[in-house]
Amino acid sequence: MDISHVFTQPRPAGIDLNENRTPKENDVVISICAVAALTVVLRFVVRIYYQRSRPEVDDWLIAASLVPLVGLLAAAVLCGEHGLGKHIWSATVGDLILLRKTLFAYLLIYLAELLLIKVSILMFYRRIFGMTWSILTCLFISYSWAIGSMIATICSSDPVSYFWTQGTNSSLGKYRFNFYNYLIGNAATNVVTDALILLIPIPIVWSLKMRTMQKCLRRKHRPNPLHNLPKNKHRPVMGDKRCIRMVNRRAMRWNRLCMSTSPTTVPPFNSEETIKLTTPSKQGREQAIF
Repeated sequence: MDISHVFTQPRPAGIDLNENRTPKENDVVISICAVAALTVVLRFVVRIYYQRSRPEVDDWLIAASLVPLVGLLAAAVLCGEHGLGKHIWSATVGDLILLRKTLFAYLLIYLAELLLIKVSILMFYRRIFGMTWSILTCLFISYSWAIGSMIATICSSDPVSYFWTQGTNSSLGKYRFNFYNYLIGNAATNVVTDALILLIPIPIVWSLKMRTMQKCLRRKHRPNPLHNLPKNKHRPVMGDKRCIRMVNRRAMRWNRLCMSTSPTTVPPFNSEETIKLTTPSKQGREQAIF
């Protein structure tokens, strides 16, 4: 829509051109980004210095998501410099074009940010439950949604430059489809994808043979490390009850510790460093070292 005629018309009475909401908006986005970055840093601190374990794929993916997050922050601040948060009569046509260009880049960076977060959560599930068909399905849906949305955003206008020049001259191009309806549909698809990802642990936990209250507590994705012992050389001999009781007692103590921690800081239970078992002694007794 061509809105260049707005700049040639007198502004309505009572409009204060000095009104500017940009500083408040910048404070909000900067604060949120700072909290997000601090959370990721604390996650690595807990992982490395307190749990003494190496970061896994999900940790590196959530750290990589800080890169597009900084891009979103820069785009938001840049939009404020070119009229976002101000009355339209305070801006110029050049500001409007730069604002739309920044918005175009913002949409693409936002999609990349969401994809990294979704894949990080799915890799966190994989570390706990192993690779399942539900995780693979959500991975396929997440990648398809993100790539498809990027292509749709780039190809939404004909030519591409019409996305930021439409406000000056509507005869320079056209939209291939209703972009507003596309944004609504894209957001709805994103919500459905998030719901599917959040539902992944429920069938796995609900299939466990335990009471309903225990299942609800387990839905926090904190598994029993005893169930993740390697099947061959690190699994204790089942014939020795003393060994099993020792492992169970120490595994239960570790499990209670895990139940009190955040799911983002749970160590990789299936790694060899988590539980180590020594070989049987001459008297036939195995010692479990946790």
